[in-house]
Amino acid sequence: MDPSSRRRAGILTGFFCAVFFALLARLYCIQVLSHEELSTRRAAQTTGPISISLPRGPILDGRDQILAVSDPVETAWVNPSLIADKSAAAKRIAAVLGLPEGVVLDTLGRDQKKFVRLKRRLSETEISQVRGLALEAPFKPERRSPQPRIGLVTEYERQYPHGTSFAHGVGFESEDPGHHEGLERVLDEYLTRVDRLVPVARDGKRQQMGSSSIALSGAEAILTVDLLLQKVVEEELDAACAEFRPQWATVIVMDPRTGAILALANRPTFDPNHPGRSPAESRQNRAVA
Repeated sequence: MDPSSRRRAGILTGFFCAVFFALLARLYCIQVLSHEELSTRRAAQTTGPISISLPRGPILDGRDQILAVSDPVETAWVNPSLIADKSAAAKRIAAVLGLPEGVVLDTLGRDQKKFVRLKRRLSETEISQVRGLALEAPFKPERRSPQPRIGLVTEYERQYPHGTSFAHGVGFESEDPGHHEGLERVLDEYLTRVDRLVPVARDGKRQQMGSSSIALSGAEAILTVDLLLQKVVEEELDAACAEFRPQWATVIVMDPRTGAILALANRPTFDPNHPGRSPAESRQNRAVA
């Protein structure tokens, strides 16, 4: 090899050695010196907490029969502050959810709001259609503002499987906690569960990918009331009311040894699943009021 070739080979060898040692130094800085800082930054970029609403605790009779329980329902929501073409958005939402277009347009007019409920208790078809809307204009997120404009959230709705049975005792849950009635009001501080922050994995666009499972354990109320006895008492009370036609009637059945309430019934009565459909006097618990 002539001297000039030898010199060029030496220069190339030195260059590649320099690059190799520079890469080693860079890897050392990343994996050793900056490991903690970069791990923290990566965790912040790929995970993030979300607030999970927990269901209200159930109310049971003395034989563990469910008197009140919270069932999950899907609710459609919208972020009016990020929607520019509100007229087009209102037309699409109204068609999918079966809502009056004018009402939806008024909802979208709340420009300062970032979360407004559109409709609760969605059907499977409506859930699928709302998910489709989130990927179409004018709801599709943009690169400069990747926050979702429309979506779904799981909420919980109170159900009373036995309808009017023991309605005055168990009461009902109102959207305003100050208007709960019956045991739903008395036991509110024990049955209500505080929302919980749960870490979730996110992709490069900060979209949620999944979350870890969480325990839904919490308080439940177990009463001394016997639902079977309660229904027998109400049948007899209905028969007495049909015969004597009183303006109102009430029955309380107690255990004479302990004073425990085994059954409590009033007439007139109401359905706690739809309390607003009955007049106020039907919801009055005359056994204790």
